[in-house]
Amino acid sequence: MEEEALRIEPKNTTLSTIAELAGVSKSTVSRVLSDHPRISQKTKDKIYQIIKELGYHPNEVARSLANKSTKTIGIVMPIQNAEAFYAGSFFQESLRGICTIASESGYDILISTNKVSEVDAIGRYINGKKVDGIILMRSKVKDEGIEYLRKTHFPYVLIGSYEDETGVYSVDNDNFQASKDLTSYLIANGKRRIGFIGGTTKSVVTVNRLNGYKKALKEHQLPINEAFILTDSLYTENSICLKSMFSSQDKPDALIVLDDQVGGFVIEQLSGMGIQVPRDVRIAGFNNSSYFVNASLCISSIEIHAEEIGSRACQMLIDVMNNKQVEHKVIVDHKLVKRDFPQP
Repeated sequence: MEEEALRIEPKNTTLSTIAELAGVSKSTVSRVLSDHPRISQKTKDKIYQIIKELGYHPNEVARSLANKSTKTIGIVMPIQNAEAFYAGSFFQESLRGICTIASESGYDILISTNKVSEVDAIGRYINGKKVDGIILMRSKVKDEGIEYLRKTHFPYVLIGSYEDETGVYSVDNDNFQASKDLTSYLIANGKRRIGFIGGTTKSVVTVNRLNGYKKALKEHQLPINEAFILTDSLYTENSICLKSMFSSQDKPDALIVLDDQVGGFVIEQLSGMGIQVPRDVRIAGFNNSSYFVNASLCISSIEIHAEEIGSRACQMLIDVMNNKQVEHKVIVDHKLVKRDFPQP
């Protein structure tokens, strides 16, 4: 099948071509692309795979169907740790911003929930002609989803940043500068052994915040202790690493955490070790969620204005879909929320 498909030029591909390779009727292919409920998932997967092997652009497939707007915007979630992402304050607040603008503009929202790859989720949106445009909620280093969308020329906006931003419409904070500001604040308040606990370094936001943290340490002529940096680990593994980190005499006096969920995990684990926040170690993080506002914990945080990020991303996408001239990159200002260090 693959060898046969590769001999066909994508520009000459039609629904009849796809139907012949799949051994089904042209009408079946059409129903698959419109996500007809009576077509089996096995048949859908087979046809989607053929389209992928042909290198047939989904927007060309869509044009072979009735040229009608769906008035729907698709949201693609990060597949890895999707449940935690759903529960996080960033997703909830940015989604609120997206929904507000979408509703005002007469659009519905469709969120990917299947545990398939992000590329497959994008392909199903486009091949099924389910949406007029897509919002990506987070980017990865060497993101296959972005590269797929670039090739198809389908309207999309990224919430986040990408290493090669040529032609990419995106809305984000300056995460490098935000992390640098937060680290510098801790240093200004006498902290010298500052750790960083983040997510996967396949995530652009983690990389940018980690680099901002390191830059602040260098500018203040403080050493970068790799034993104080935890990334790319499951929570269970981080628990072991935290115990090791705080069992040594040279333990951190402050920690920067990627978000409120990581912060909650860290505080819970430290409490189990008899380490109190903020008495024994300071915590600082991002998102400024209600969890971080807890006065007894005195957690300083970066307010990233997630709702504004969502609303501006949605408006940008609507403008792109309507062929309006818009800036490719929008940076939403962050704010350092300082919470006083307790008096001795």
